Amino acid sequence: MPILSVLAMLFYYLSFTQLSAWHPYGWEDLDLRHGFHVTKQGLRYTISEAARREVLGRLLKLNHERYAEEETMGLHGKGAKKGKGKRKNSGKGNETGKRQGRVGEQGELVFE
Repeated sequence: MPILSVLAMLFYYLSFTQLSAWHPYGWEDLDLRHGFHVTKQGLRYTISEAARREVLGRLLKLNHERYAEEETMGLHGKGAKKGKGKRKNSGKGNETGKRQGRVGEQGELVFE
């Protein structure tokens, strides 16, 4: 059996076990339809486009629900503690010593 077929079977199996990323959310009803699908990055072993859209929709809904819960706890109102924001650059380059990156055309992180 080709190695890619074995790996594909392992990924498929893992998607239905307790190790699945969807288990904590209670989303066992998702039909992910794992397989080789054409993506912007080419042919990839991933979930189907329909499943991807469903996952993103559920995550968006969950995000809104959690935000609403945080609002009721007063974490996003006028009295909420705010961060310090961006520091002004003193002209000495990046003060933290970390390189600045940006997102490229295909979603990759690009450092310049």
